[in-house]
Amino acid sequence: MKPSGIISLLTDFGNRDGYVAAMKAVILRINPRATLIDLSHEIEPQNVQAGAFLLSSQSRFFPAGTIHVAVIDPGVGTKRRLLAVQATEQFYLAPDNGLLDFCIELGIKRAVEITNHALWRQPVSNTFHGRDILAPVAAHLSLGKPLQDFGIKAELVRRLPALKFSLSEREILGQIVYIDRFGNLITNISSQVLREFAGEDDVEINIEGKMIGPLLSTYGSAGVGAPVAVIGGFDRLEIGVNEGDASIFFGARIGDAITVCKKK
Repeated sequence: MKPSGIISLLTDFGNRDGYVAAMKAVILRINPRATLIDLSHEIEPQNVQAGAFLLSSQSRFFPAGTIHVAVIDPGVGTKRRLLAVQATEQFYLAPDNGLLDFCIELGIKRAVEITNHALWRQPVSNTFHGRDILAPVAAHLSLGKPLQDFGIKAELVRRLPALKFSLSEREILGQIVYIDRFGNLITNISSQVLREFAGEDDVEINIEGKMIGPLLSTYGSAGVGAPVAVIGGFDRLEIGVNEGDASIFFGARIGDAITVCKKK
């Protein structure tokens, strides 16, 4: 598969300090024709799980051959590996800290540890491998250099803890896996699982023991300031507050439990 020339960037850098611009500059010096897309730079600092969720859920919308560079890297400068992976029809470059766990389910076609120093920017900063290693590697990859030229063959090992999820006849137990900028609580319960579980029955949804009520079709189906459960844009069960912030309303955090029960 040939790279498309599109490179997406996902980081926890924010946009204040110029770190993202530095990565883009390094890429464009090597491949001025690259198309750069900001997937997000507003991941909570060091929140690898949130980054992994956003990368896995949004990268599937990109054209085949897109290169996704993810830099949420609490272990920067340590002996943790940097990986380049082809999974399905996409390429992923990231630290080996769980950001690419989802690639195991997708089906990995090739994976290498990035060890070829000749393709790195020199000198390499101990604190900015996104600029000095991942950015130039992404640029060279976008020009057609084969994945195996970047390093040695690698195996992916799951790094993040397994998500809470169980399904029985009576209930689904899941958890919050992401909180968007509106304060909506996105869960790991997919619309398909919810449909198959509920059928034609009504359901009741609660978070950490606080009842939400039934599943509704829109945020506006609830009164202003009231909590609402919907299937959101991530195609997952999502808890919001109409014209409000569910993370504040519930005091919720990533990892909190969500339960869906059939209404008695």
